[in-house]
Amino acid sequence: MSAKDGMMVSVSAAPEELLSRFASGDEKAFEQLCDEWGGRIFAVVARFLGDPHLAEDVYQEALTKVAMHAAGQGGRPGAAAWIFQIARNSCLDAIRLRKRRGHVSLDKPAAANGDGSALSDSLPAQAEDPAANLERAELAAALEN
Repeated sequence: MSAKDGMMVSVSAAPEELLSRFASGDEKAFEQLCDEWGGRIFAVVARFLGDPHLAEDVYQEALTKVAMHAAGQGGRPGAAAWIFQIARNSCLDAIRLRKRRGHVSLDKPAAANGDGSALSDSLPAQAEDPAANLERAELAAALEN
């Protein structure tokens, strides 16, 4: 923190320094890295994937990889580029996995329906509640006696 016009202003540390400190056991350094760089990393991941829900998962995965491999990077120049490369590769992995598994949207019109309706339209509006079914059956049995 430094004083500027009587106010305390946070001074951001270089990612190389933060990774080096984290690799040495300073967990606060990784928190600081996430605080200072997390928004930028997430923005890149979200823009790359175009799906905010998937982006959250990929963002977490990328940060996990950064934490796991920080010791190998700590202190070397180009840490920011290294972090963004991990985020990019995590995005590519997610896209490959989605293609391999096949992604089905419940909201987009399904070609198999033939009528242009979404797959979610063919699902029951409300799933049967097993507890309610049991209660109804018990009530019916009690009324019969």
